[in-house]
Amino acid sequence: CLQEGDEPLVRDCSCRGRTGFKHLSCIVAAAENKSRQAFAWNRMMVTREAFTTCPDCNKDFQNDVCSDLLKARVIFVEREFKTDHMLYLHAMVDRMRVLVRKRSEQYRAEGEETCSKMLTVIEEIRRTNTQSNAFMLNVATAYSVMGSFSSNRAEEYHEKSREIMQQLDEKEIEAITFETKHFGL
Repeated sequence: CLQEGDEPLVRDCSCRGRTGFKHLSCIVAAAENKSRQAFAWNRMMVTREAFTTCPDCNKDFQNDVCSDLLKARVIFVEREFKTDHMLYLHAMVDRMRVLVRKRSEQYRAEGEETCSKMLTVIEEIRRTNTQSNAFMLNVATAYSVMGSFSSNRAEEYHEKSREIMQQLDEKEIEAITFETKHFGL
């Protein structure tokens, strides 16, 4: 990184030596650029990968760096691709998984706000009838993550997740999971 200033350098990947140290803002800017290019080529998985994987060592970022980058991804997707419901919901689900693990009052407000946004996106999906099996699996995952975060509505969210999953048969779920993992659909 060639930027100078007071922003600290971070590294929480598998890089060794000085090559892995970067400013978080530089990692975010590079991830945003890579995501824009990927979106233009309809390669959605790259948008996630750009925010989670070190471009130098190709290993996932960990700990606070990962958390900060997943938050930056939600902000980026919300700003530039909010109408892509699948991408937006997927970015929020990834962020919520981090918040569930942190289990801290510091993140409660962000988690509640993200749950509210996820519910809005789910309602929009239902309203526009874009309920493909891939969307429904993403919605089920969203409900499951919200259930793990929200103690007062956990049972309701987990039940909604179970209902959706029961509607999809096993082969569909395996195919969707494979496509999502390998092609970023």
